[in-house]
Amino acid sequence: YPRGKREITGAFTSKFGPKEVYSWFSQRGLEMKVEPDGRVFPVSNRASSVVDLLRMEARNQNVNVFCDVKVKSVEWAQSEERFNVKCDGKGLDKMEQFLGNRVESSLSCDRIVLATGSSTGYNIASSLGHKSIVSVPALFSFKIGCPQLADLAGISVEHAKVKLSFPPDLSLRAFASGLSEAEFKSSLSQRGPLLITKEGISGPAVLRLSSFAAKLLANQNYRAELEISWLGDLSRESTVRFLLSQKDTLKSTAIGKVFPGMSAQLFN
Repeated sequence: YPRGKREITGAFTSKFGPKEVYSWFSQRGLEMKVEPDGRVFPVSNRASSVVDLLRMEARNQNVNVFCDVKVKSVEWAQSEERFNVKCDGKGLDKMEQFLGNRVESSLSCDRIVLATGSSTGYNIASSLGHKSIVSVPALFSFKIGCPQLADLAGISVEHAKVKLSFPPDLSLRAFASGLSEAEFKSSLSQRGPLLITKEGISGPAVLRLSSFAAKLLANQNYRAELEISWLGDLSRESTVRFLLSQKDTLKSTAIGKVFPGMSAQLFN
């Protein structure tokens, strides 16, 4: 992941990195497959396979999950050296029944993990004295002002290449997030499956690109020049040479059928 200091990334590298995660799921019976670009999915291709396993493991470890309960505030009680948590919500009755007391006035704990993914978590962290950096969206599709793409919505390309370009006088160093400037420039070009949507493009290659360029795109008000190669790393010159070398053999073949895995509509 392109951002985060060692306090965060260290937990997912030296202590519990990709190998450990893969082993953890495998030992618990989840069959997985590794895609050519390194992504790992359950063989079932269903996210629910992962969710179901996590829920089962939580039950095995006596972890109690309460839904529909909202945390209103978290306070540190110095004299008790514990956190006091105030909650409400329609799931509160079930929680109180399980705990045997009034949660809103008495729920306390010695440790809290904030993983809310929303402004609520930032507000709670701030109330406890933590500082946070300004957040920006990441892992998003690209909206492109190109009417021709709308007619191609739903078409996917397995081995595409997408590249973002910005004004040459723009310094990239401030947005590199721990990468060298050369590494960051390289990250602004990504390869992999690409999906055309009604408003632009999406897919793994685009999502990875949006993650690396998140701060830079936000700084530029989400305006940038985008280059798409439907043939991945195959250059224009190599493509022309290939077509010329095959013109006699494939002279009666529609150009859309010359490249397996690509929709003929892309060539219309």
